[in-house]
Amino acid sequence: MDELLASIAERLASHPPAGTPLLVGIDGAGGAGKSTFAAHLVARLEVLGVEAPTVHMDDFYRPSVERDRPRCDEADVIAMSALLTTTMPSMKTTVDALVEARLRDKVKVLIGGAPVTQACADQIGAGGHAPDASSAARRARALLGVQ
Repeated sequence: MDELLASIAERLASHPPAGTPLLVGIDGAGGAGKSTFAAHLVARLEVLGVEAPTVHMDDFYRPSVERDRPRCDEADVIAMSALLTTTMPSMKTTVDALVEARLRDKVKVLIGGAPVTQACADQIGAGGHAPDASSAARRARALLGVQ
């Protein structure tokens, strides 16, 4: 990932003539790591002497209160995965939102991903941990009492 970021930053830094603004958009699904990627890219650009302000578009379309609010009135299980430690805090945000919405006792919460452990699950109030998707499916069925 470091080599990719360095390559992108170098290309962006050399693209426009000095003083010419360049707009870079990063697109992807919610929770995919766009903000994390942007932060790392900005850091690389600043090392190269390029001023790189970040503008998050999410709040222009839906305030964070609406975006972070769980939509799980009919869900039995919510499973979340983090590929980077920097995305793990959003798992706690989701669990906290479930508690605030008085839905936490109505839904099973499983977390997983490379940096996630059972200790992490216990710390944020998730119902369990699974190391991979197939284990999560088995664990979810067990929690729901489904064969």
